[in-house]
Amino acid sequence: MPCSFVFRSTFLIRYRNFRAVLALFAVCACGVQQVFAGPGDTTWVRAHDAVDLTSYGAYDAWADFPDGSTSYARIELHMTLGCASGGCSDWDYTVRLHHVDTVSGVEAELGRLITPYGGYMALGQKGFDNAWTRTFVYDVTDMAALLRGVERLRAFYDGWSSGFSATLDFAFIEGTPPRDVLGLQVVHHSTPSSWGYASGGTDFDAAHFPDTTLALPAATEGGRLRITPSGHGFDNNVNCAEFCKRDYTVLMDGSAIAEQPMWREDCGMNPVFPQAGTWLYDRANWCPGSEAWTHFHELPLSAGSTSLNLDIDLDTYTWSGIQTPGYIWSTILVAYGAFNIQLDAEIADVVKPSAAYAHSRLNPTCAEPEVVLRNNGGTALTACTIAYGVGDGPVCYQAWSGNLAYGESESVVLSTPNFSGVDLSQPEFWVRVEGPNGGEDEVPWNNERRVRFPVPPLYPNQFIVWMRTNGAPTETRWQILDDLGNVVASRSSFDGPFTIHEDTVDLPNGCYTLELIDSDKDGLSFFASPDGSGSFRFFQVGAAVLTSFEADFGTKLVHGFTTGLPLGNVNSAESCEATGLASSPAAAVELWLSPNPAKDRLRVDWWQQAASNGIWRIVDLQGRILREGQTPEQRSGHLNLDLKAMPTGHYVLVWQTRDAQHSARFEMRR
Repeated sequence: MPCSFVFRSTFLIRYRNFRAVLALFAVCACGVQQVFAGPGDTTWVRAHDAVDLTSYGAYDAWADFPDGSTSYARIELHMTLGCASGGCSDWDYTVRLHHVDTVSGVEAELGRLITPYGGYMALGQKGFDNAWTRTFVYDVTDMAALLRGVERLRAFYDGWSSGFSATLDFAFIEGTPPRDVLGLQVVHHSTPSSWGYASGGTDFDAAHFPDTTLALPAATEGGRLRITPSGHGFDNNVNCAEFCKRDYTVLMDGSAIAEQPMWREDCGMNPVFPQAGTWLYDRANWCPGSEAWTHFHELPLSAGSTSLNLDIDLDTYTWSGIQTPGYIWSTILVAYGAFNIQLDAEIADVVKPSAAYAHSRLNPTCAEPEVVLRNNGGTALTACTIAYGVGDGPVCYQAWSGNLAYGESESVVLSTPNFSGVDLSQPEFWVRVEGPNGGEDEVPWNNERRVRFPVPPLYPNQFIVWMRTNGAPTETRWQILDDLGNVVASRSSFDGPFTIHEDTVDLPNGCYTLELIDSDKDGLSFFASPDGSGSFRFFQVGAAVLTSFEADFGTKLVHGFTTGLPLGNVNSAESCEATGLASSPAAAVELWLSPNPAKDRLRVDWWQQAASNGIWRIVDLQGRILREGQTPEQRSGHLNLDLKAMPTGHYVLVWQTRDAQHSARFEMRR
């Protein structure tokens, strides 16, 4: 019998300065890593506050959300998973995050995750302990109509032992959403747990995915489906539904509009590693210690559509055995009005360099940064310029071109920047998108991200790569790459099982990346593998161990480092200035102002083709000079201007040197 617990310990905080929020909610900062220089307030609301999930059932809390009188550009749910007060459980359990309608009882899924195998946390092994946490971030902007006033939130724990803990924080970021939500319908919702899959699938589809005609609100101009599937159970002849790859097909009005694999192939790169269980096996849309992915499917609706017919078909299969395959499922239909925003390019994430838990398998690094570019506007994004750098160092520029429809994103690899401006005590990487499609971005607050990152270790130029193979030496290889991606040392051939190999490498001063790769995705050691155990280390020549690497690494181990000189004294083989000149706009001076609109302070980043001093001025729209100062004789840098005394209004920053003049408009908003 499911048990329910209701907690009313909620709080609501409004901040103008999101940096203060990140400092207060440090656990949230690890997940989002973004400075909102936004058009207004960010409001935080907490529902669950480190609630222990100790046994199967629903854990409910009440949240006091904003009343809906303010428009929000984005709403995020930050779910922090931790160990229960009595310690972490050994097992991987599903946690579903729901809004519960207080009248009808209808549940709408906001997010889903699966806990890690928590044995190492409970025992204090492999670098873990019971203080472990991980924060997951879900975009729930579509659910704005459900998150108004006092509402009931549920964390459903599909576990049979204690346990884990749940903290749910909601971030309401003020502004205009890309398009208004006109209607929201929960179409499919398996509850309280999974739907069993009868052999052959005919009864499953008929019972859970019948053809359904759904009414649409008046003035509908677009729509999409939010589908979150996950497969569970495997004690049968086909290992379904947990360990078998299957697809589903979405049909609208009888025509297939999407085919989606229900599968994750990246479990062997899980950031929560190693785990005391089969953590590295790929699974049906989830991995232990990770979220179940939500798939978004845009619907080809015409303006004025009043209804649609929806059908979902799963791949059919037959099975026999002890355990029935099961699917936990959520389908939500969202109907939209016309686009409010046409041109909005966003830096959605910084993958590397980054201190974010989600990207810890690819960090530390001092080589090519990787960022995620997303289009949040109704117009396809086809071109932009990406500016980036490290601390107060030189500004780099890289041109991007492609074709991203609304909601689509792309990982962009950038040329290695110059790290000379790094503050090793507080290393910071920043990146900003400019000039989408050659125009002006309508939503400036999401153009830039600034993230902290771990400093790569320093090794001597000459050291020994030491490896003991396991029982399957043909599966494993290693290579060292320079910051341009060139392989400078490697080994893929070994004498046989359980043999030791020592390779002395001699690397010039620079930035490098080790990749230790296993083709069977089970590392050098894994308790369920018949391959036995190997090990991998770096040694000083004729001396002690420099570092020992985790042998239970799954698919690939990535480790960045410098040789000879610490970060900040090592520059890329391809200089930042050369990259900037090759891909930056042709103007002699470039200015970037943030936040814009500004409240109390304005940051001015600049780049110019030649180091030249001069003056900067702030003038109003009548041309009156209100503030002025000297520009440093540097090619690039930034100024922080205190503008607390400036009234609300529109202004122009004029930047004038002996070689060039440039201006940029900004707004002060109180």
